[in-house]
Amino acid sequence: MRKDKVIEPSEIIVDQPRITKEDTSHVNPWTRFLARMVDYSFFGVILSFFPKVYSFHFTMVPLLYLLWVPIEAVLLSSWGYTPGKFLLKTKLTYKRHRLSLPTSMRRAFLVWFRGFGMGIPFINLITMLVAYSHLKSARLTTWDRDEKILVTHRPITTLRIVLSVGLLVFMNFFREYTVR
Repeated sequence: MRKDKVIEPSEIIVDQPRITKEDTSHVNPWTRFLARMVDYSFFGVILSFFPKVYSFHFTMVPLLYLLWVPIEAVLLSSWGYTPGKFLLKTKLTYKRHRLSLPTSMRRAFLVWFRGFGMGIPFINLITMLVAYSHLKSARLTTWDRDEKILVTHRPITTLRIVLSVGLLVFMNFFREYTVR
């Protein structure tokens, strides 16, 4: 005698797409810029505890920002974000995984070179305007495109923006008054 097994509706498993609050279509260059400035200011505060390195900043500006490249790469490969990106809920992934250290290093270098113009006054203004224009029109930066990096933005509150700007101002004042 054959018994057919009856399947209850509660036993049926249906694969559903994972719903996240992350948004790749919302591209906000100003959020990304603010996150980078928070990171650079944070790095500047750390450097202010080393007066010889910090005074070097005034003679070789591009090299100071170049020092941030390996630090940013380590942060991105280990956590997926930097302090500024964490604060402003921006995350970087490669095929839904954290970036590898070599990928993070290439990206950080390309941002320093193409996006920040190596920190050289006037050149950085031009490179930032070009990067802004490309991000607004193509919805991604050339360095993220080249490295196939997915940048996701979670919704941020006004409080996070105010906190970021406040931290930026505080860190710059702190750096200026501790170095003197």
